Amino acid sequence: MQGLAAGAPNRPASRLTASTYAWGALSFARGGSRPAVLDVFDASGRRLVALEPSMGTGGVSWRWDGRDAAGQLVRGAVVFARPRDGEGGAIRVVRLP
Repeated sequence: MQGLAAGAPNRPASRLTASTYAWGALSFARGGSRPAVLDVFDASGRRLVALEPSMGTGGVSWRWDGRDAAGQLVRGAVVFARPRDGEGGAIRVVRLP
């Protein structure tokens, strides 16, 4: 997991952030205009889901409903998210039960 957290250098305008937008769901965002798929991994490094980007006036965003690629709800876990283009670094999120 250290490899995920040690990505490209973070620039303030393109730093990846996460916030809750609904019960159990997360929104990720970064400034800039380069859309990229966002991968969400569990603590063992297994990819849970790949999220397609949405472009807006403030930059790029991704929404995750908290489910893995098989549709199973991910609860009580530490997850990491990282854009595939390496811009914005990686972020660690704790999913509550």
